[in-house]
Amino acid sequence: MKIINKIKIKLILLLASLTFLPAEISKAQNPLERLKSTASQSGYATQQVTPAETVATIIIYVLGFIGLIFLAVTIFSGFQWMTAGGNEEKISEAKKRLQYAVIGLLVILAAYTITIFVSRALIHSTTQYYYGPYP
Repeated sequence: MKIINKIKIKLILLLASLTFLPAEISKAQNPLERLKSTASQSGYATQQVTPAETVATIIIYVLGFIGLIFLAVTIFSGFQWMTAGGNEEKISEAKKRLQYAVIGLLVILAAYTITIFVSRALIHSTTQYYYGPYP
């Protein structure tokens, strides 16, 4: 049981450190920005990204990462259930964790849907020549 607690702590620390990784990556000079700079100096037009698009993209990536956490919890719970060996306490714990994971997945899907809707509405209302899903 101590090994599982150590693994949980290490997993939580890993996930916490990965949360700040995109901020550190954005501080470095982005190769894409260098390519855009070269293209604009050569006379090719590059598309400008609005802050609303950037925020929407970040939120979508974070929600996707949370979906990966759901997958890990589901696999772990299934493994615990399969290796319980008839121990009702472990089986009920695995079932409860699966229920919470499914509820969390539903919340993630709702948040993802709301984010897509709001970001498209913001982009549509703030961009002059936006040809998206809205008329």
